[in-house]
Amino acid sequence: MAQQLTKLVDNKSIKALAVQGTTVLAELNKGIRAMDAGGLLLSRHNIILDPYIFRQQYPDVTWDMTGVEISNIGGIHNTIDKIKTEATGSFAKNRQGDGNTGIISLKAENASISVVALNAKTEPFTKDDLEAAAASNRPLVTELTTAMFRIFQRENDQEFYRGTTTGGTGLLNNGLFKSATASADAKTSTGLELFTEISEFITDQWNDVLNVNSYKANVIVMPTDVFNTLTHTHINTAGGLVTVKVALEMAFAGVKIMSSFRCNDTSKAGQPNNSVVCAFASGKDAMVYRLPKPLTIHAQFQLSATQFQIEADYRLAGLDIVESLSGRKLIGL
Repeated sequence: MAQQLTKLVDNKSIKALAVQGTTVLAELNKGIRAMDAGGLLLSRHNIILDPYIFRQQYPDVTWDMTGVEISNIGGIHNTIDKIKTEATGSFAKNRQGDGNTGIISLKAENASISVVALNAKTEPFTKDDLEAAAASNRPLVTELTTAMFRIFQRENDQEFYRGTTTGGTGLLNNGLFKSATASADAKTSTGLELFTEISEFITDQWNDVLNVNSYKANVIVMPTDVFNTLTHTHINTAGGLVTVKVALEMAFAGVKIMSSFRCNDTSKAGQPNNSVVCAFASGKDAMVYRLPKPLTIHAQFQLSATQFQIEADYRLAGLDIVESLSGRKLIGL
């Protein structure tokens, strides 16, 4: 995870901002006043600040936990070209004197991927805001940069699974993977029925790629309700009574089972369940998530005599599926 993080965020920009923020706050701390966000002097006899900061919570982002490699190739360029090669041809019998030889060549496929530049800035903040935050033991610069990273994570989670930002598609709605409709319903199925449905689904994907390790699914991501059902529905095995999730992990050693709310059913009343279970290979020969420029949070700058602002940007090309057989989708479980 630490290695992946260096590909998500430009660490130099964060360190520079931390130093600058400390310096600014240190200067402001000289003769600091106890101010609230509205600029009113707080009466410490009547008001006490709860040190816990309540933050709106969201479902966990999981795109950076799938194991798919994050590529920073591209930098400031607007287009990334890629090449995929395949060895073709054969050896031929060499009869003495006839000069007969086989021909070996490389078949190449190339594609161009567009890069989208994205940027954001904070609402302007004042010296009074910095002073008030410091008096309340809340580092405002840290709070704002943390908010930027959270938004960045949510946007990339959406892009990885569903696309949209780059104008393309993601893991769950691309037209490259084979797709099948589930024969079982997770809510009403027995443990054995659930185990059979998912194990056959994984096996079908492995069969499609002829057990080529680089393309065999090693991750399966599913709706949160299906995942929760697998973790509390039991099944009898030779080793005794275990949950369906454990039974699947025993049967498919090395396959990571995880969930994302992005997989959940979004159909309207009366429409078929459109939730998605996706089994896929996470190696770079199968797919790559292209983030040519990681999140860069720039040093705060002064808008006016009393106002400051922080800007951030990154460049995105989205999920690049290299091998169409490396994933498979199960709809409506």
